[in-house]
Amino acid sequence: MAEFIFPFRAPPSDNYHTPPRAFGARRSGGERKHAGCDLYAPEGTEIMAMADGIVIKGPYDFYRGTYALEVKHDNGMVIRYGEIKQRLPRGIQSGARVSQGQIIGYVAKIGRLHPMLHLEMYQGTGNGRLTQSGNIYRRRADLVNPTSYLDAAPFIDDIELEGKQGKVNSHVTRGLNVRREALTTADVVFTLSPGATCRVLEEVIGGSYPPDNQNKWYKVQRGGQKGFAAAYYLNVEEIPVITDTEKGRVNHHVATVLNVRSQPSTSSTILFELSPRSTCQVLEEVIGGPYPPGNQTKWYRIKHGRQEGFAAAYYIDLETNGEQPPSVEDTVEGRVNHRVTTVLNVRSQASTSSTIEFTLSPGNVFKVLEQVSGDTYEFGRTDWLKVEYNGQQGFAAAYYVNINEESKPVTRWERALPDVPTTGASAQTAGQDNLLPGIQASRQMAETDLSRVKAIADTFCTAASKFGVPAAVLAAIASRESRCGNVLLNGWGDNGNAFGVMQVDKRYHQPEGLTEPTSLEHIEQATGILASYLEEVEKKHPDWEDPFILKGAAVAYNSGVSNVRTKTGMDIGTTGNDYGSDVMARAQYYANHSQLSVFRAER
Repeated sequence: MAEFIFPFRAPPSDNYHTPPRAFGARRSGGERKHAGCDLYAPEGTEIMAMADGIVIKGPYDFYRGTYALEVKHDNGMVIRYGEIKQRLPRGIQSGARVSQGQIIGYVAKIGRLHPMLHLEMYQGTGNGRLTQSGNIYRRRADLVNPTSYLDAAPFIDDIELEGKQGKVNSHVTRGLNVRREALTTADVVFTLSPGATCRVLEEVIGGSYPPDNQNKWYKVQRGGQKGFAAAYYLNVEEIPVITDTEKGRVNHHVATVLNVRSQPSTSSTILFELSPRSTCQVLEEVIGGPYPPGNQTKWYRIKHGRQEGFAAAYYIDLETNGEQPPSVEDTVEGRVNHRVTTVLNVRSQASTSSTIEFTLSPGNVFKVLEQVSGDTYEFGRTDWLKVEYNGQQGFAAAYYVNINEESKPVTRWERALPDVPTTGASAQTAGQDNLLPGIQASRQMAETDLSRVKAIADTFCTAASKFGVPAAVLAAIASRESRCGNVLLNGWGDNGNAFGVMQVDKRYHQPEGLTEPTSLEHIEQATGILASYLEEVEKKHPDWEDPFILKGAAVAYNSGVSNVRTKTGMDIGTTGNDYGSDVMARAQYYANHSQLSVFRAER
């Protein structure tokens, strides 16, 4: 099998070599570069694991109502499969083992934008989150360009047990035209990039071409497309015939994982696990110890990647002559999450104006039948789920449902936020709204900005998730800096020196996302700045407790790390001599606000 296969069964609808889909394409007017390749495909298109590996994170919020999954493949590389649906195939979750070609997700759609898979690749040598500040890609330092890997990756339907594979060779510098006939004058059906692979179907004699008027051509296939390519530009090798094994697939009887053991016995050591729909090579059938249901004794000796072991045959379907076993309806469980404080309405259509069919309470578990796009609901999202509960079906807003994911633990800084000491707004700051100084003034100003915060709450959450900081703190900074955009002139504040709702100062940074003061690019840049201050404050004061480090980072956002000297005096010298206290008071208010359940951490 190839090192990587293409993540779709067919080529994407648009060329991922050209902007804006290409790796390195300009973003935010050139202040940032695109960190992956965007592979356009219809919403719901199946996404396959490019190689064997283990899911190390996800699904998690990624971008405007879409999700991401991170897989560390057996060759050490990490791939982020981004802008996918929250609903994944059964068993795909953190810790699951996946096989090359296994379906691990589905393409999602963002509003009116083209549905796509945003694919990022990493060498696997870095540490920490994949999204980081510090370089023009805003990603971890081991980021690599996925273009050549995608070009060389065969499509799964082109990979067979026997035949020939072609690879575009070094004679090609730009692209190899594949034509409708074996003639240089024939129409171009598609183009193969340098290093790209294809299946060679047959050798034919056709029209002459340079160099030296050669006339040998190959009929080739890639991703369901067929045509003729000049043989001089392809290196061809035989794909070995494998006749002594069969392909197996973990079937629907497995709800979580299938244990693969050292011997055909349930009492033997577990060597590794396979998740539902994983594939393997079945080496032989053996008789072993009994297992449920019905005390069966048939086992398979199997191979998965470089690992071998024994698995109960009842849980593996054999795929004969390339045919997959009959599919079984694949439903997954959903759970009403912590963002719902009363009930979740389940409606007749994916629309807030449609009839409420029934309601679900926090913690209720139900079947998720499919994910669809519908009307916009709170926080600007359009992702809905068709669900079934006690025989009733309807549509629920996806943001209030957890699927295939463990309850998110409270992060370090979310845990610290309630304990941050604060005196609230100073007289100077409170005077903006003719209020008396104190915590109540901070809360009242935060409430005044609530409608503007709610309108972009999901954007705050997306940035917060990537950098590991509380979304409520980001909203609080936006409230303090610009009244969440209300005092900006064409997106600018501070006499034209700072841009966006979180006021990134052009004297110290190159502002991003200039098209819109509430853009994700702007908020991510500001969040990255705040995250870097968290690291700097902790390094400066390693003996400080987390609540003071968090407050110190907010102070540094306003006046620099040099101003963060003492726990009790860090606000002195900030704007209004209260910046840290005021921001933390607003953040604490937003974190517990009944209309901002989207900000609440699950405890």
